[in-house]
Amino acid sequence: GLLQEAEMRRREIEGMLVGFARRAEVYPQILYLGVDGKVIVRIRDGRAAPPGAEALDPETLRALKSLRPGRRYAGDIRRAPWHPAPLIRYGMVLYDEAGRPRGSLVFDCSLASVYATLGRLQIGLSGRSYLTQREERPSPYGSPRRYDHWVTASAVVPGTPWSIVSSVNRDEFLDRLQPIRLATIM
Repeated sequence: GLLQEAEMRRREIEGMLVGFARRAEVYPQILYLGVDGKVIVRIRDGRAAPPGAEALDPETLRALKSLRPGRRYAGDIRRAPWHPAPLIRYGMVLYDEAGRPRGSLVFDCSLASVYATLGRLQIGLSGRSYLTQREERPSPYGSPRRYDHWVTASAVVPGTPWSIVSSVNRDEFLDRLQPIRLATIM
């Protein structure tokens, strides 16, 4: 009866989410949660996975419960032990026709392609670039900034709460400027 109907609906949702994950190719994990916040469907790496005992983190649950209809949750950049690249978690609450919550969808979006692109930026042997949460207030020192032995510059990614940050060892950066310094003396 009712349990078979619920299982049939769960399998339908699971099939739709597997198809979506395979087409999108950027969501290594998609979760469908019940109204109580428990995982009903877990899609990992394009395949259905058992929901398991692994609970959703309290921060995401609180954020989902506080969302107003039509709003979305975007979490911080984070790491997960089951995925090699940083992730951003997105979520939304699903409502029925009467406006009552019926569950939530949570999408873990992989930043692997972003980090692959950032890894190709050539800023010296010690240099690196990465994505980070944007600072609420701009630094009074401007950009580029010097922190101990590092020269750091950042750029806001428009339309997102993130910035791309690049940094390089100060001495390595200044050594590259020596030929220019000598050329300007002549």
